[in-house]
Amino acid sequence: NIEQPILLVHGAKDQRINIEYARKNFANIKSKEKTFLEFEEGTHLNIWKVGGVDYLNQVFDFFRQQTTNKKQ
Repeated sequence: NIEQPILLVHGAKDQRINIEYARKNFANIKSKEKTFLEFEEGTHLNIWKVGGVDYLNQVFDFFRQQTTNKKQ
């Protein structure tokens, strides 16, 4: 039932939570403003490390977009 903007981030090598769960959850989110970031070398705890600056930029871009949308 989520209709607000959502950012979902998951590592493909996560051994705690299978990435298929994240993909299924993402597919079922009603929000039109949703972003899924998948990192091939990511595990459960290292997304920030393997994603590096690119990951941080994508997260910041998501938040900037939300701020821009609220102003319009």
